[in-house]
Amino acid sequence: MFALKLLPKLAKIAKSFKLLGAAGSFAAYTWMFSWQMAAAIIILLFVHESGHIWAMKRTGMKTKGIYFIPFVGGAAVAEDAFTSRRQEAFVAIMGPVFGLGLILGVVGLHFITGKMMYAGIAAYMALVNAVQFLPITPLDGGRIIKSITMSIRGWLGLTVMGAGMLLALVLLIKLKIWLFVVLLPFGILEFTIEWYRAREGLKAGAKMTPLLMAAYAFASIIVVGLLLGALFWANDIPGAQHALEVLM
Repeated sequence: MFALKLLPKLAKIAKSFKLLGAAGSFAAYTWMFSWQMAAAIIILLFVHESGHIWAMKRTGMKTKGIYFIPFVGGAAVAEDAFTSRRQEAFVAIMGPVFGLGLILGVVGLHFITGKMMYAGIAAYMALVNAVQFLPITPLDGGRIIKSITMSIRGWLGLTVMGAGMLLALVLLIKLKIWLFVVLLPFGILEFTIEWYRAREGLKAGAKMTPLLMAAYAFASIIVVGLLLGALFWANDIPGAQHALEVLM
C-alpha cells in the first residue's frame, strides 16, 4: 500500500525532471547560440526522439518518455529491454527517419517563404541526424550495425562495437568532440553486457534474417543519403550558411 501511495509522487518527480531538462536545454542552447537556434534544436531533438518512442510503442515496449539533457541532446527512455535484434534496429532507425521528415518540412518552408534561415536550419538538422549514423554505440548507427553483426556472429558484433568505441576515442582526440566523452561510458557498458551474454551463451532475443539485415542496411544508406543530400543542397544556396551563422 505504501508503495502504491508513492507512485503518484514518483510520477510527478519524473515529470519535473523532464520539464527541468527541457528548460535547461533551451537555456543552454540559447546561451551557446540564440533563442531561435535553441528552439530549432529542441524541436529537432523532440521529433527525433519521438521517432524512437513511436517505434518502441509500435513493438509493444513500455516507455517512460523523452528526457532532454543540457549540452548533450535527448534520450527516449523505455521501461522494457529489447526482445530482439530486429526490434532494436527498428527503434534505432525511426529516430533519424522522423528527423528526416522534419528536415524535409523545413526545406519546404524555405521554398514557400524564400528565407535563407530555413535552409540554414535544414543544413544543421541534417548534419545532426547524419552524425547519429556513426557506427558508435549507443548512437543509432551503432545500434543498427550492432543488431546486424550480432545477428551474424556474436564475435563479429563485439568486434564492431569495439571498433566503434575506438573510433569515438579517435574522433574525441582529433576533433575534440566532447560529446563522445558522454557516449564512451555508455558504449563500454553496452559492450560489457553483450560480451557477458556471449560468454555465458545467453540470447539477447531473436536474430535478424539475412533479408532483414539487408533491408535495414539498405534503409540506412537511403536515409543517410537523403540527409547528406539535404546538407549539400543547403550548403550550395548562397546566403544559407550566413543565415545559419547569424542564428548561431
